[in-house]
Amino acid sequence: MRNRSKLILFFFLFTLLGIVVTLPKYYQAMKKQFEIQAVENLESLLTTSVQLIDFKGLNELNSPEDSSKESYKRILGDLEKVMAANEQKGMFIAFAYILKPSKKSGYLEFIVDGDTSENHFPIGKLTSNYEQRDLLKHLQQTYTPPGYFSTKWGSLLTSYTPIFDADGSYVATMAMSVYQGQIFSNIVVVRQSLIYCSITALILSIVLGWSVAMFLTRKERQD
Repeated sequence: MRNRSKLILFFFLFTLLGIVVTLPKYYQAMKKQFEIQAVENLESLLTTSVQLIDFKGLNELNSPEDSSKESYKRILGDLEKVMAANEQKGMFIAFAYILKPSKKSGYLEFIVDGDTSENHFPIGKLTSNYEQRDLLKHLQQTYTPPGYFSTKWGSLLTSYTPIFDADGSYVATMAMSVYQGQIFSNIVVVRQSLIYCSITALILSIVLGWSVAMFLTRKERQD
């Protein structure tokens, strides 16, 4: 009887140890894969969306007063349409906006901000140090800074892609942001599945330990 209990306990502890060692590593690997997929999806979405916006007249927008111009209203309308269309597809875009290098060296400034709420950034508003530091080195390419950008609205993953004129010259940069919570919304299901699998494995270890113990003790009796 004592040997039987020891055998069952051995199977249980062996399975538990395996779960404790492998589960966190597997979860982190899954989380990393979610992040990689999110970056790929956001960059693909951004490069597709930038082709749907008419940027004609973008160079005319240099001061807050220029927000009354037709070119500004048209580009803003296009940004809003792109955001609405992607939301219907299940990809909620938190922010979409257009930047360009400022006349003030080492800075970027807003041209058109797709956010029309009270938090709207006017033309000429300088960007944050985070964007200045990273984006200025990558103006000619689609770029997603590593990690998340913490704001008062939440942590954001942001991608940037350049806007070129008909001659292929750089004009500005379009950006799109999604919330970190949206990226990991589905990983909750994965985490729950891992927990259920772990519980099932522990139960099976007890059943297996009991079965082996019964087999061995029955054999001992027969001998």
